[in-house]
Amino acid sequence: MNASTGRCFNTEMVMKQHVVSGEFASGFALGLLAKDVGIADSLAGAMHHSAPLAALVSKLLAEAREAIGATVDHTRAYQHWAGSNPHLNEDD
Repeated sequence: MNASTGRCFNTEMVMKQHVVSGEFASGFALGLLAKDVGIADSLAGAMHHSAPLAALVSKLLAEAREAIGATVDHTRAYQHWAGSNPHLNEDD
């Protein structure tokens, strides 16, 4: 995926170094990411723009924040999602 136009900092660095490795220590709180994405989603709504991906990501991050806490590293959201969705569990 990182050899294509989908390449980005998160797929190249964060996923490998913090999620795949199991370190979950990127240094950015889940609560802050949920807040930022929520602001983007609210702004789209206020401007009467359809942003279904922003709405979905906002919902998923808010659910993860409520389940595992706002102060945990944002990469730990994966653990919450993997626990609630067996298709995300890499051991299967």
